Amino acid sequence: MSRTIAARGIVIALLGAGAASLAAGPVARADAPSGCGVLRPNNQMYKGTEYSSCSGTFILKMQADGNVALYPRTNNGVTWGLGAAIWGAGTVNRGDHLVMQGDGNLVIYPARGPAVWASNTGGHAGASLSLRDDGNLVVYDADSRTPLWASRTVPAAPSFRSLGCFKDAGDPSGLSGRDLDGAVDSNGNMSVEQCAGWCNLRGYQYFGLQYGQQCYCGTAYGRQGGADLNDCSKPCAGNQAEKCGGGWRNSVYELSAFAPASPRAR
Repeated sequence: MSRTIAARGIVIALLGAGAASLAAGPVARADAPSGCGVLRPNNQMYKGTEYSSCSGTFILKMQADGNVALYPRTNNGVTWGLGAAIWGAGTVNRGDHLVMQGDGNLVIYPARGPAVWASNTGGHAGASLSLRDDGNLVVYDADSRTPLWASRTVPAAPSFRSLGCFKDAGDPSGLSGRDLDGAVDSNGNMSVEQCAGWCNLRGYQYFGLQYGQQCYCGTAYGRQGGADLNDCSKPCAGNQAEKCGGGWRNSVYELSAFAPASPRAR
């Protein structure tokens, strides 16, 4: 196994966190981002550094404890934080830096000595590591379409049902007073499915989409009252065929894994 170490990739120095566990899921969709969220050939990450998916929803960390771990980001309406790790390389007290080698192998090395973890994807010169917005960490071949290795951390698509259009109020830039006040996300790729997965991953029963690209999660809904369905007719930014609420109007859904199934008003 060759050890190719060159210039560092663009990373942000932050504190490390704890260990992670391996999850299972689909290998990868056959497309990869071309800019953000990518660790390119011969880029590397050192202890205390991280990089994020394009939407900022997932973070890969080369931790101070030597482990490489993948985390979802959470938002309480005021500050961003990290949820529980969804994948880890298992290199606590052994790893020092991660390298996306020029030969296509993704490798974790100690400060000195042979590798302590590898994706075993050597022989694919020009391959890169992609942290996708769906939570999957993927080594893609040089064509940026063929997956060679993946963390298999795409959450299973949750099932959900529509509850209608509901009014919202409260803090324009946070969660205080909001109808769904558990967590919030906003990005230009928003869809009903993306919001469902985001809120499901964080353990919320209800989710709502507002103004085309905002996703709200909560444990209850409806205290502002219902609204006409026509008020929730703005197309979703990430899927124009879907409706994602309107101005101060939430298209509200319930994740089917939760009970009771009947609407809950506060």
